[in-house]
Amino acid sequence: MNTRRMLSLVMVALLFLVWAPSALAAGTEGGGVHFGPYTLAAGESISGDLLVIGPVVIESDATFDGDLSVFGPFTMEEGALLDGDLSVFGDATIAGTVTGDCAIAGPVVLRSTAVIEGDLAVAGKSLVQEDGATVYGDIEEESGDGVSVDVPYAGTFEVDAHEGRGGFALRLLWTLMKSGLLLVVALLFTVMIVTLWPKEVETIGETIAAAPPITFAIGLAVLIAAALVILLLTLTVCLIPLAFVVAVAVGVGVAVGWVALGALIGRKLLDLVQLKKRPSPVVEALIGTFFITSMAVLINIVSDCLVVILVWPLAALGTGAVLLTRFGTMPYLGGPIFTSAEEGESLPVPSSES
Repeated sequence: MNTRRMLSLVMVALLFLVWAPSALAAGTEGGGVHFGPYTLAAGESISGDLLVIGPVVIESDATFDGDLSVFGPFTMEEGALLDGDLSVFGDATIAGTVTGDCAIAGPVVLRSTAVIEGDLAVAGKSLVQEDGATVYGDIEEESGDGVSVDVPYAGTFEVDAHEGRGGFALRLLWTLMKSGLLLVVALLFTVMIVTLWPKEVETIGETIAAAPPITFAIGLAVLIAAALVILLLTLTVCLIPLAFVVAVAVGVGVAVGWVALGALIGRKLLDLVQLKKRPSPVVEALIGTFFITSMAVLINIVSDCLVVILVWPLAALGTGAVLLTRFGTMPYLGGPIFTSAEEGESLPVPSSES
């Protein structure tokens, strides 16, 4: 298997493994994001943090191991166990056991069998605690400032008791809109770059596929050096405009490399589909750029650490290829650093004159 095919398969596999778990997280064997009604049946168990957009029911003797966030009505039956924190935006009726803290923006009913081992915070709504219901932590009923809700995969949101359901929904919608706006900007930039410089984008993509170790090493070194230079220039105060110029130049290089990488991945993904007619370079680039940008946005929501591990290496690949090809204006002819004996090739040895 040649280098290009190997790189293509590795990229596709990496992107799929990162994307698929969150996109398909509606299953019952792990955490993630679920849209629609969700029921954990009696006697079943699940582990992992889960965000549900819809009503949730945890039936008797069911066990949920992880943090749970619900945008909708929440019902927990007697004998059920939630081993983690609970965040609910909606009505909540609890008759089971929650080992962590509870933050609820809505009416709360604690049945006589309910046990909350952590703190309970209720934002601006009524709290009904039946005889026998136990809360070991502090009970805080917010009527003004609201409470903080820690949402898996989305971060921490401040819930204001005065803004109600609509206000909090708008906050969540704005977060999603910012991610969508980033995707739209990336796609518009992709169309512009590929339309104006199709050959240059193709050259950069071919360089990424032909020499990934070299492009990655050079790109990573440049990104680290650029960050240090920008930091030093910023500290001098008077050279802040120059720092801005450097940042813009590096940003353009990263963006062009990202589009070229997207075009390469889009082409490889479409090759797997085996279409009778090859789409235009713009379509290939749009598909690939949408794929890797969506992945990057999702990873950024999940973990900053994963951004460094998975996203920055991809950015370094593109940046290195941009530099090696002088922004795609000339092909990279360096070839591999080492050649195999089977190919019968050797590196030229410079002659010396006495």
